[in-house]
Amino acid sequence: MKLKIKIVITALLSLLCLLPAFTVFAAADDYTVKEQDGFVVTYGDKNIESVAKIMGVTKSELKKKINDENILFIAVNRDNSIQVRLSRYETELSKKVEDISYLSDTLLTDIFPELENDNYIKTAIGKTTFIKNTETLVDSGGNYTSNQYVTIKNGYVYQISVYVSENAEQNLADQFVNNIRILNATIYSPRQKILVVCGIAVFVILIIIMIRGIIKDIRAE
Repeated sequence: MKLKIKIVITALLSLLCLLPAFTVFAAADDYTVKEQDGFVVTYGDKNIESVAKIMGVTKSELKKKINDENILFIAVNRDNSIQVRLSRYETELSKKVEDISYLSDTLLTDIFPELENDNYIKTAIGKTTFIKNTETLVDSGGNYTSNQYVTIKNGYVYQISVYVSENAEQNLADQFVNNIRILNATIYSPRQKILVVCGIAVFVILIIIMIRGIIKDIRAE
């Protein structure tokens, strides 16, 4: 009976040992987006061929663009007159600021002096503060509106890029953007990771000691 109890305790300790590792080092979702009718969305590999075809590029070209520009997803409507992209990247500023949603307007202007320009405004998507820039641009396809939404959260820069052709409905793009949520992700500092790794090491040592005890009991019996 004592041997069985030791085996059960060892198994439980093994599970406890693995849980912190999964919690700390697993990639957590830090955003959500509610897809809507009329749009095709690619999250890396999902629907990438369909989106590439609509955009008029190859799958490999689109995949390279996603990797090079740190894009989390791209959404396009059926005729490619509306594109919505979400990118995430890290800068020295983002690591220091962590989250601009808690900053006063004065501090926000210090970080984004562009707010003094009429083309830049402070806005909110969900409960997250964004700096929005609107421009009218021209390319081979004609005139289009570019809306760039930038925020700093979780120690990262998140950028929503929206491109709407002059013949497309801006409100459809706005509806899609308003359903994007940047979530509060758990950010672990290097010190916290070291502590967790040390804790795992202690568990492993305990397990080894208990396994040796079990082996001795088996031999004794």
